[in-house]
Amino acid sequence: MSKTSSKTLRLDEGGLGRTEIFWRENYHWFRDQGYQLRGSYSPDWTPSWGNEIVNYMRREDGVPLMVSGPT
Repeated sequence: MSKTSSKTLRLDEGGLGRTEIFWRENYHWFRDQGYQLRGSYSPDWTPSWGNEIVNYMRREDGVPLMVSGPT
């Protein structure tokens, strides 16, 4: 698996956060139900910045889902 896979990128490199893993793991089910999720949730996703060192927060597919968990 390449370094640019969402399964191997750390969160500080633009990878998925803990709250986003659910969406990646269920991506195909949601698609089969007629929903379209963010491209970064696809199991086959590779970031638009490839192996470049960039500020991933300036890329649409690098902005993480911001939610808070239960307190």
